[in-house]
Amino acid sequence: MVAPVRDDQDDDGHRRDDQRGKRQERGKRDGKKREKKVKNDVSELREVDFLDKFISKMYGYQKELFAAKQNPLTARIRNILKSRQVGLTYYFAGEAFMDAVLTGDNQVFLSASRAQSEIFRSYIIAFAQSWFGLELTGNPIVLSKDGKPWAELRFLSTNSSTAQGHHGHVYVDEYFWIRDFEKLNTVASAMATHKKWRKTYFSTPSAVSHQAYPFWQGEKFRNSKRKAAKDPWPSDKQISAGALCPDGQWRKVITILDAIAGGCDLFDLEQLQLEYDEDKFQQLFMCKFIDSSQSAFSLADLERCYSDLSLWADFDPDDPRPYGNSPVWIGYDPSRTRDDATCVVIAPPLENGGKFRILEKHSWRGQSFKYQAEQVKKLTERFNVQHIGIDTTGIGYGVFDLVRDF
Repeated sequence: MVAPVRDDQDDDGHRRDDQRGKRQERGKRDGKKREKKVKNDVSELREVDFLDKFISKMYGYQKELFAAKQNPLTARIRNILKSRQVGLTYYFAGEAFMDAVLTGDNQVFLSASRAQSEIFRSYIIAFAQSWFGLELTGNPIVLSKDGKPWAELRFLSTNSSTAQGHHGHVYVDEYFWIRDFEKLNTVASAMATHKKWRKTYFSTPSAVSHQAYPFWQGEKFRNSKRKAAKDPWPSDKQISAGALCPDGQWRKVITILDAIAGGCDLFDLEQLQLEYDEDKFQQLFMCKFIDSSQSAFSLADLERCYSDLSLWADFDPDDPRPYGNSPVWIGYDPSRTRDDATCVVIAPPLENGGKFRILEKHSWRGQSFKYQAEQVKKLTERFNVQHIGIDTTGIGYGVFDLVRDF
Protein backbone atom coordinates (compact mmCIF):
# COMPACT_ATOMS: atom_id res chain seq x y z
CA MET A 1 0.00 0.00 0.00
CA VAL A 2 1.47 3.31 -1.07
CA ALA A 3 0.82 6.42 1.04
CA PRO A 4 0.22 9.72 -0.76
CA VAL A 5 3.34 11.84 -1.02
CA ARG A 6 3.07 15.47 0.36
CA ASP A 7 4.38 18.10 -2.03
CA ASP A 8 6.23 20.37 0.48
CA GLN A 9 7.63 22.56 -2.26
CA ASP A 10 4.16 23.24 -3.63
CA ASP A 11 2.81 23.94 -0.14
CA ASP A 12 5.68 26.33 0.62
CA GLY A 13 4.95 28.18 -2.59
CA HIS A 14 1.32 28.65 -1.60
CA ARG A 15 2.38 29.96 1.81
CA ARG A 16 4.84 32.39 0.25
CA ASP A 17 2.20 33.66 -2.16
CA ASP A 18 -0.24 34.05 0.70
CA GLN A 19 2.27 35.95 2.82
CA ARG A 20 3.25 38.12 -0.12
CA GLY A 21 -0.41 38.95 -0.72
CA LYS A 22 -0.92 39.85 2.93
CA ARG A 23 2.16 42.11 2.89
CA GLN A 24 0.92 43.85 -0.24
CA GLU A 25 -2.52 44.33 1.30
CA ARG A 26 -0.97 45.64 4.52
CA GLY A 27 1.27 47.93 2.50
CA LYS A 28 -1.76 49.37 0.75
CA ARG A 29 -3.47 50.01 4.08
CA ASP A 30 -0.34 51.56 5.56
CA GLY A 31 0.09 53.64 2.43
CA LYS A 32 -3.37 55.07 2.91
CA LYS A 33 -2.54 55.97 6.49
CA ARG A 34 0.65 57.67 5.41
CA GLU A 35 -1.03 59.53 2.58
CA LYS A 36 -0.23 63.21 3.15
CA LYS A 37 -3.19 65.23 4.31
CA VAL A 38 -3.84 68.35 2.25
CA LYS A 39 -3.25 71.48 4.33
CA ASN A 40 -6.03 74.05 4.74
CA ASP A 41 -8.46 71.96 2.69
CA VAL A 42 -11.84 73.70 2.23
CA SER A 43 -13.17 71.36 -0.47
CA GLU A 44 -16.21 70.32 1.56
CA LEU A 45 -17.35 73.80 2.64
CA ARG A 46 -20.40 75.41 1.03
CA GLU A 47 -22.30 78.66 1.51
CA VAL A 48 -24.92 76.94 3.64
CA ASP A 49 -22.17 76.05 6.13
CA PHE A 50 -21.65 79.76 6.85
CA LEU A 51 -25.34 80.59 7.31
CA ASP A 52 -25.67 79.33 10.85
CA LYS A 53 -22.09 80.00 11.96
CA PHE A 54 -21.64 83.53 10.62
CA ILE A 55 -24.41 85.18 8.61
CA SER A 56 -27.24 84.46 11.07
CA LYS A 57 -25.22 85.91 13.96
CA MET A 58 -24.49 89.31 12.40
CA TYR A 59 -25.63 92.49 14.12
CA GLY A 60 -27.87 94.80 12.11
CA TYR A 61 -25.06 97.15 11.04
CA GLN A 62 -22.88 94.19 10.02
CA LYS A 63 -25.70 92.97 7.80
CA GLU A 64 -25.66 96.38 6.11
CA LEU A 65 -21.94 96.01 5.41
CA PHE A 66 -22.58 92.52 4.02
CA ALA A 67 -25.39 93.81 1.80
CA ALA A 68 -23.09 96.55 0.47
CA LYS A 69 -20.54 93.87 -0.44
CA GLN A 70 -23.16 91.85 -2.31
CA ASN A 71 -24.47 94.86 -4.26
CA PRO A 72 -22.42 95.49 -7.46
CA LEU A 73 -23.15 99.24 -7.19
CA THR A 74 -21.65 99.61 -3.71
CA ALA A 75 -19.15 96.76 -3.49
CA ARG A 76 -16.14 98.32 -5.23
CA ILE A 77 -15.12 100.73 -2.42
CA ARG A 78 -16.60 100.65 1.07
CA ASN A 79 -15.44 103.36 3.47
CA ILE A 80 -16.61 103.08 7.09
CA LEU A 81 -16.04 105.45 9.99
CA LYS A 82 -16.67 103.55 13.20
CA SER A 83 -16.84 103.62 16.97
CA ARG A 84 -14.29 101.74 19.01
CA GLN A 85 -15.02 98.05 19.71
CA VAL A 86 -18.06 97.49 17.48
CA GLY A 87 -16.67 94.28 16.00
CA LEU A 88 -15.65 95.34 12.51
CA THR A 89 -12.24 93.64 12.54
CA TYR A 90 -14.06 90.47 13.62
CA TYR A 91 -16.75 90.93 10.98
CA PHE A 92 -14.42 91.67 8.06
CA ALA A 93 -12.19 88.73 9.00
CA GLY A 94 -15.26 86.48 8.78
CA GLU A 95 -16.45 88.10 5.56
CA ALA A 96 -13.06 87.67 3.90
CA PHE A 97 -12.68 84.07 5.06
CA MET A 98 -16.11 83.17 3.73
CA ASP A 99 -15.40 84.91 0.43
CA ALA A 100 -12.04 83.16 0.02
CA VAL A 101 -13.58 79.74 0.71
CA LEU A 102 -16.53 80.19 -1.64
CA THR A 103 -14.91 82.09 -4.54
CA GLY A 104 -11.19 81.32 -4.40
CA ASP A 105 -10.44 85.05 -4.41
CA ASN A 106 -7.32 86.31 -2.65
CA GLN A 107 -7.74 88.53 0.42
CA VAL A 108 -5.16 91.11 1.56
CA PHE A 109 -5.24 92.77 4.99
CA LEU A 110 -3.31 95.99 5.59
CA SER A 111 -2.98 97.32 9.14
CA ALA A 112 -1.03 100.01 10.95
CA SER A 113 1.29 97.41 12.50
CA ARG A 114 2.21 93.76 12.16
CA ALA A 115 0.54 93.03 15.51
CA GLN A 116 -2.71 94.59 14.29
CA SER A 117 -2.67 92.62 11.03
CA GLU A 118 -2.13 89.40 13.00
CA ILE A 119 -5.49 89.98 14.73
CA PHE A 120 -7.18 89.24 11.40
CA ARG A 121 -5.19 86.04 11.08
CA SER A 122 -6.03 84.96 14.63
CA TYR A 123 -9.74 85.51 14.02
CA ILE A 124 -9.71 83.52 10.77
CA ILE A 125 -7.82 80.62 12.34
CA ALA A 126 -10.32 80.62 15.22
CA PHE A 127 -13.30 80.70 12.82
CA ALA A 128 -12.03 77.71 10.86
CA GLN A 129 -11.41 75.71 14.03
CA SER A 130 -14.60 76.53 15.93
CA TRP A 131 -16.98 76.54 12.97
CA PHE A 132 -15.68 73.60 10.95
CA GLY A 133 -12.99 71.83 13.01
CA LEU A 134 -10.45 72.88 10.38
CA GLU A 135 -6.88 73.72 11.36
CA LEU A 136 -5.41 76.52 9.25
CA THR A 137 -1.65 76.98 9.13
CA GLY A 138 0.88 79.17 7.38
CA ASN A 139 1.42 82.87 6.85
CA PRO A 140 0.12 83.68 4.34
CA ILE A 141 -2.71 81.19 4.73
CA VAL A 142 -3.12 79.32 1.44
CA LEU A 143 -6.47 77.54 1.17
CA SER A 144 -6.69 74.33 -0.88
CA LYS A 145 -9.60 72.88 -2.79
CA ASP A 146 -9.74 69.54 -4.59
CA GLY A 147 -6.02 69.10 -3.96
CA LYS A 148 -5.02 72.40 -5.58
CA PRO A 149 -4.22 75.91 -4.24
CA TRP A 150 -7.45 77.87 -4.03
CA ALA A 151 -7.05 81.28 -2.33
CA GLU A 152 -4.42 83.24 -0.40
CA LEU A 153 -5.02 85.34 2.71
CA ARG A 154 -2.15 87.77 3.34
CA PHE A 155 -1.64 89.82 6.50
CA LEU A 156 0.60 92.86 6.01
CA SER A 157 1.68 95.90 7.97
CA THR A 158 1.89 99.34 6.42
CA ASN A 159 5.47 98.94 5.28
CA SER A 160 4.45 99.44 1.65
CA SER A 161 7.42 97.46 0.30
CA THR A 162 5.92 94.27 1.76
CA ALA A 163 2.66 94.86 -0.07
CA GLN A 164 4.06 95.25 -3.57
CA GLY A 165 3.11 92.66 -6.14
CA HIS A 166 0.09 91.11 -4.44
CA HIS A 167 -3.48 91.33 -5.71
CA GLY A 168 -6.89 90.59 -4.25
CA HIS A 169 -9.70 92.12 -2.22
CA VAL A 170 -8.03 94.67 0.07
CA TYR A 171 -9.00 95.51 3.65
CA VAL A 172 -7.32 98.57 5.20
CA ASP A 173 -7.77 98.62 8.98
CA GLU A 174 -7.61 101.77 11.17
CA TYR A 175 -6.48 103.85 8.22
CA PHE A 176 -6.86 107.12 10.15
CA TRP A 177 -3.90 105.99 12.29
CA ILE A 178 -1.59 105.03 9.42
CA ARG A 179 1.42 107.17 8.64
CA ASP A 180 1.84 108.23 5.00
CA PHE A 181 -1.72 107.22 4.18
CA GLU A 182 -1.58 108.61 0.65
CA LYS A 183 1.45 106.47 -0.18
CA LEU A 184 -0.17 103.38 1.30
CA ASN A 185 -3.45 104.07 -0.48
CA THR A 186 -1.59 104.13 -3.79
CA VAL A 187 -0.24 100.66 -3.02
CA ALA A 188 -3.66 99.40 -1.88
CA SER A 189 -5.27 100.71 -5.05
CA ALA A 190 -2.61 99.02 -7.18
CA MET A 191 -3.37 95.66 -5.56
CA ALA A 192 -7.06 96.08 -6.40
CA THR A 193 -6.73 97.60 -9.87
CA HIS A 194 -8.74 94.94 -11.67
CA LYS A 195 -12.48 95.51 -11.62
CA LYS A 196 -13.18 92.21 -9.83
CA TRP A 197 -11.36 93.33 -6.66
CA ARG A 198 -12.95 95.26 -3.80
CA LYS A 199 -11.38 97.80 -1.44
CA THR A 200 -12.65 98.22 2.11
CA TYR A 201 -11.45 100.98 4.44
CA PHE A 202 -12.54 101.23 8.07
CA SER A 203 -11.28 103.18 11.05
CA THR A 204 -12.00 105.14 14.17
CA PRO A 205 -11.42 108.87 13.52
CA SER A 206 -8.21 110.67 14.45
CA ALA A 207 -7.63 114.32 13.52
CA VAL A 208 -8.84 116.51 10.69
CA SER A 209 -5.18 117.15 9.86
CA HIS A 210 -4.54 113.48 9.02
CA GLN A 211 -3.80 112.63 5.38
CA ALA A 212 -6.84 110.35 5.27
CA TYR A 213 -9.34 113.08 6.18
CA PRO A 214 -9.66 114.45 2.61
CA PHE A 215 -10.08 110.84 1.44
CA TRP A 216 -12.99 110.33 3.83
CA GLN A 217 -14.52 113.66 2.83
CA GLY A 218 -14.06 113.00 -0.90
CA GLU A 219 -12.36 116.38 -1.24
CA LYS A 220 -10.35 115.53 -4.36
CA PHE A 221 -13.51 114.62 -6.26
CA ARG A 222 -15.64 117.41 -4.80
CA ASN A 223 -13.05 120.00 -5.82
CA SER A 224 -12.65 118.63 -9.34
CA LYS A 225 -14.52 119.42 -12.52
CA ARG A 226 -16.11 115.97 -12.43
CA LYS A 227 -18.36 117.09 -9.58
CA ALA A 228 -20.65 119.09 -11.85
CA ALA A 229 -21.47 116.06 -13.95
CA LYS A 230 -22.54 113.94 -11.01
CA ASP A 231 -25.32 113.77 -8.45
CA PRO A 232 -25.18 115.98 -5.32
CA TRP A 233 -22.98 114.85 -2.46
CA PRO A 234 -25.02 113.02 0.22
CA SER A 235 -25.77 114.78 3.50
CA ASP A 236 -24.10 113.75 6.77
CA LYS A 237 -27.35 112.07 7.76
CA GLN A 238 -27.44 110.07 4.54
CA ILE A 239 -23.80 109.01 4.90
CA SER A 240 -24.43 107.93 8.49
CA ALA A 241 -27.13 105.60 7.20
CA GLY A 242 -24.93 104.34 4.36
CA ALA A 243 -24.80 106.09 1.00
CA LEU A 244 -23.20 105.65 -2.41
CA CYS A 245 -21.33 108.88 -3.09
CA PRO A 246 -20.67 110.42 -6.53
CA ASP A 247 -16.97 109.45 -6.34
CA GLY A 248 -17.95 105.77 -6.35
CA GLN A 249 -17.36 105.13 -2.66
CA TRP A 250 -20.03 103.72 -0.38
CA ARG A 251 -19.65 105.51 2.95
CA LYS A 252 -21.18 104.72 6.32
CA VAL A 253 -20.79 105.88 9.93
CA ILE A 254 -21.29 103.48 12.86
CA THR A 255 -21.41 105.15 16.28
CA ILE A 256 -21.81 103.32 19.56
CA LEU A 257 -25.49 104.31 19.50
CA ASP A 258 -25.85 102.76 16.03
CA ALA A 259 -24.20 99.59 17.31
CA ILE A 260 -26.57 99.36 20.27
CA ALA A 261 -29.56 100.00 18.01
CA GLY A 262 -28.25 97.27 15.71
CA GLY A 263 -28.43 94.67 18.46
CA CYS A 264 -24.96 94.87 20.02
CA ASP A 265 -25.51 94.47 23.77
CA LEU A 266 -21.84 94.50 24.79
CA PHE A 267 -21.74 98.10 26.05
CA ASP A 268 -22.73 99.83 29.28
CA LEU A 269 -23.29 103.27 27.80
CA GLU A 270 -23.74 105.11 31.09
CA GLN A 271 -20.58 103.60 32.55
CA LEU A 272 -18.53 104.57 29.49
CA GLN A 273 -19.81 108.14 29.74
CA LEU A 274 -18.57 108.20 33.34
CA GLU A 275 -15.17 106.79 32.43
CA TYR A 276 -14.39 109.21 29.58
CA ASP A 277 -14.56 112.98 29.39
CA GLU A 278 -16.91 114.38 26.77
CA ASP A 279 -14.30 115.12 24.09
CA LYS A 280 -12.72 111.68 24.39
CA PHE A 281 -16.11 109.95 24.37
CA GLN A 282 -17.15 111.82 21.23
CA GLN A 283 -13.95 110.84 19.44
CA LEU A 284 -13.81 107.19 20.51
CA PHE A 285 -17.48 106.28 20.36
CA MET A 286 -19.38 108.95 18.38
CA CYS A 287 -17.02 109.23 15.37
CA LYS A 288 -16.05 112.87 15.95
CA PHE A 289 -12.70 114.08 14.65
CA ILE A 290 -10.13 115.88 16.78
CA ASP A 291 -9.23 119.44 15.84
CA SER A 292 -5.49 119.30 16.41
CA SER A 293 -4.87 122.96 15.55
CA GLN A 294 -4.75 123.83 19.27
CA SER A 295 -2.67 120.80 20.26
CA ALA A 296 0.81 121.10 21.73
CA PHE A 297 2.13 118.83 18.96
CA SER A 298 0.87 118.53 15.41
CA LEU A 299 -0.33 115.15 14.23
CA ALA A 300 2.23 115.21 11.42
CA ASP A 301 5.05 115.57 13.97
CA LEU A 302 3.68 112.69 16.04
CA GLU A 303 3.29 110.48 12.97
CA ARG A 304 7.01 110.76 12.32
CA CYS A 305 7.51 109.04 15.68
CA TYR A 306 5.52 105.96 14.71
CA SER A 307 7.28 102.60 14.79
CA ASP A 308 6.33 98.93 14.54
CA LEU A 309 7.01 96.98 17.72
CA SER A 310 7.68 93.82 15.71
CA LEU A 311 10.82 95.46 14.30
CA TRP A 312 12.43 95.81 17.75
CA ALA A 313 14.52 92.66 18.05
CA ASP A 314 15.91 93.71 21.45
CA PHE A 315 12.51 94.06 23.15
CA ASP A 316 10.12 91.25 24.10
CA PRO A 317 7.04 92.49 26.01
CA ASP A 318 6.21 88.94 27.14
CA ASP A 319 9.58 88.34 28.78
CA PRO A 320 9.95 88.85 32.57
CA ARG A 321 12.81 91.20 31.65
CA PRO A 322 11.40 92.74 28.45
CA TYR A 323 14.50 94.81 27.66
CA GLY A 324 17.08 92.55 29.29
CA ASN A 325 19.65 94.51 31.27
CA SER A 326 19.70 97.49 28.92
CA PRO A 327 19.10 100.82 30.69
CA VAL A 328 15.72 102.57 30.68
CA TRP A 329 14.25 105.78 32.04
CA ILE A 330 10.80 106.21 33.61
CA GLY A 331 8.74 109.34 33.16
CA TYR A 332 5.65 109.83 35.31
CA ASP A 333 2.84 112.39 35.53
CA PRO A 334 0.75 111.55 38.65
CA SER A 335 -2.95 112.34 38.96
CA ARG A 336 -5.95 111.69 41.17
CA THR A 337 -8.46 113.65 39.11
CA ARG A 338 -10.39 112.60 36.00
CA ASP A 339 -7.17 112.95 34.02
CA ASP A 340 -5.19 109.75 33.72
CA ALA A 341 -1.99 109.31 35.68
CA THR A 342 0.46 108.40 32.92
CA CYS A 343 3.74 106.53 33.19
CA VAL A 344 6.12 105.66 30.34
CA VAL A 345 9.19 103.43 30.15
CA ILE A 346 11.71 104.93 27.73
CA ALA A 347 14.72 103.30 26.12
CA PRO A 348 17.31 106.07 25.63
CA PRO A 349 19.60 105.83 22.60
CA LEU A 350 22.88 104.04 23.18
CA GLU A 351 24.65 106.34 20.71
CA ASN A 352 24.57 110.09 20.15
CA GLY A 353 21.90 111.03 17.65
CA GLY A 354 19.92 107.84 18.19
CA LYS A 355 16.19 107.67 18.80
CA PHE A 356 14.32 107.42 22.09
CA ARG A 357 11.77 104.60 22.19
CA ILE A 358 8.70 104.31 24.39
CA LEU A 359 8.68 100.65 25.44
CA GLU A 360 5.59 100.75 27.64
CA LYS A 361 2.87 103.23 28.55
CA HIS A 362 0.61 102.85 31.58
CA SER A 363 -2.42 104.90 32.61
CA TRP A 364 -4.06 104.77 36.03
CA ARG A 365 -7.26 106.60 36.83
CA GLY A 366 -8.60 107.44 40.29
CA GLN A 367 -5.93 105.44 42.17
CA SER A 368 -4.25 106.37 45.46
CA PHE A 369 -0.69 107.69 45.62
CA LYS A 370 0.34 104.45 47.30
CA TYR A 371 -1.06 102.37 44.44
CA GLN A 372 0.66 104.56 41.85
CA ALA A 373 4.00 104.32 43.65
CA GLU A 374 3.65 100.52 43.87
CA GLN A 375 3.17 100.32 40.10
CA VAL A 376 6.33 102.34 39.54
CA LYS A 377 8.20 100.01 41.89
CA LYS A 378 7.02 96.98 39.88
CA LEU A 379 8.49 98.56 36.77
CA THR A 380 11.87 98.89 38.50
CA GLU A 381 11.77 95.14 39.14
CA ARG A 382 11.24 94.36 35.44
CA PHE A 383 13.59 96.92 33.93
CA ASN A 384 17.10 98.21 34.58
CA VAL A 385 15.88 101.69 35.57
CA GLN A 386 18.63 104.33 35.53
CA HIS A 387 16.48 107.42 35.98
CA ILE A 388 12.95 108.28 37.17
CA GLY A 389 11.45 111.67 36.35
CA ILE A 390 8.24 112.69 38.15
CA ASP A 391 6.21 115.86 37.64
CA THR A 392 6.20 117.30 41.16
CA THR A 393 4.08 120.34 40.39
CA GLY A 394 0.74 120.23 42.17
CA ILE A 395 -0.06 116.83 43.65
CA GLY A 396 3.01 115.12 42.19
CA TYR A 397 4.95 115.46 45.43
CA GLY A 398 2.76 112.81 47.08
CA VAL A 399 3.94 110.11 44.71
CA PHE A 400 7.46 111.51 44.54
CA ASP A 401 7.98 111.01 48.29
CA LEU A 402 6.76 107.41 48.13
CA VAL A 403 8.94 106.59 45.13
CA ARG A 404 11.96 108.22 46.73
CA ASP A 405 11.56 105.91 49.76
CA PHE A 406 12.23 102.78 47.71
